[in-house]
Amino acid sequence: MSTEDRLFVVAIDFGTTYSGYAILSRGHFIEDPLEKIITKVWQAGDLLSDKTPTTLLLKHVEPDSRQEFVALGYEAEDIYSRLPEEEKDGYYFFRRFKMALYDEDRKVALTRNTKIKDIRNKELLALHVFSHSIEFLKKDCFENLKIKGLQDEVNFEKEILWVLTVPAIWDDAAKQFMRTAATEAGLPNDRLMICLEPEAASVYCKYLPLERLEQDASLHALRPGTRFVVVDAG
Repeated sequence: MSTEDRLFVVAIDFGTTYSGYAILSRGHFIEDPLEKIITKVWQAGDLLSDKTPTTLLLKHVEPDSRQEFVALGYEAEDIYSRLPEEEKDGYYFFRRFKMALYDEDRKVALTRNTKIKDIRNKELLALHVFSHSIEFLKKDCFENLKIKGLQDEVNFEKEILWVLTVPAIWDDAAKQFMRTAATEAGLPNDRLMICLEPEAASVYCKYLPLERLEQDASLHALRPGTRFVVVDAG
């Protein structure tokens, strides 16, 4: 995939427990691949984090039986916890739903019509759940760029390469499902890269600066032939 005409990369880490995104311009990558990465700082009370819980709150809207996005992450958890019990039936609350796409012994094909259950066992199309989540992260990213004063520098439609991470254990059907959900959320298919999570981590390790590695005598800059292990301790 040619990236010569992309001024920014936005990477979305759609995690099992937590999700977030990172933004890097091509110019800053050339200067220092790791120094000027922009991330969203999510807040819950006194807690500040680069990621927010993978929890989604949708509202059931009558009479057309559609689902309206309410919130994602800490805000979704806070709003849902404050709802009176008698009102919760009018909402869908999904938590840690990503691995619903993973089935080692899949007997039923994963399709656009596949449904998943929320915490009260109410079913909804999985495609809607994932696309609502990705669309929110996309919109929040644009707001972040505006806050950083970059809104005049970025043509959102043409100058961003989107990267969406997926687990290495997923089969091709699950990876294609995520691509479909991302395009439904408004990410352009011709500027969308699906990336395996361990590969993304290994690329990051590749760019770790020499001085940072040498602060620990057990670490050395990665030279040709070096072997290393990527461990997801999430």
